Parts: sequence; C-alpha cells; structure tokens
Amino acid sequence: MENHSEGLFWAIIDLTENKHIGNVKLSLIDKKNSSIVLGIMIGDKNYWGRGIATEVIKIATDYCFSQLNIHKITAGAYGDNHASINAFIKNGFIIESETLGHFKTSTGWTSAVLLSKINNHIKE
Repeated sequence: MENHSEGLFWAIIDLTENKHIGNVKLSLIDKKNSSIVLGIMIGDKNYWGRGIATEVIKIATDYCFSQLNIHKITAGAYGDNHASINAFIKNGFIIESETLGHFKTSTGWTSAVLLSKINNHIKE
C-alpha cells in the first residue's frame, strides 16, 4: 500500500557489557492514518524483570509521538506474558481487545492481547 512505509528496526544494547539483548520494531507505519505498530523483544532472559522493556517502550513511544508525529501506537502480546502487558500499561497503553485461544505455545493455547496508546497532544 502506498500509505505504508517499511518501518524501523533497532537493537537493544546493554552498553555496560556491549551486549545485544533484544530488539524494537516499528512497523506498518500508516502515514494517512498516522498509526504505527510497536514490537519489542528482550531475548536474553538474564535481562527480564529489570524494567528494561518498560524503559524501551517509553523511549519508542516518545520517539513515535514527538519525532514521527504519530497519532496511535498499537502493540500485541501473548495473553500469558503478564510482564510484557504490564510494561505497556505502565507506559499508558490500554488493552483494546483480547482474542482467546489465538496462539499455540509450548505450554498450550494462549490469548492475543491488543494494546494501544493515542497521542492526545498531536497537532492536526
């Protein structure tokens, strides 16, 4: 579609260890509707539970709103990934929907949770 651009893909680096620990992806940038999809993954389990995802979501959200002038950011999470859902909620995201039994994981079926945040300070 002509209103979408490719997006951005960033590494999350622990600068003290000079170690790649995860990624952030901004995709499906819809210029006409001023929306974007935010994805985050902390792949190194040694970094889980340290608030890194919450901090990265804040940085990415601030970038989308202030630099890209985005109106709405959406994100998804597995329903049983409470840490990820909470990291988004701490950054002002709300749960828009939950699709039950949507993903099959190694531990069984889990929901798909859709979260979003709207930029209330956007200038039209």
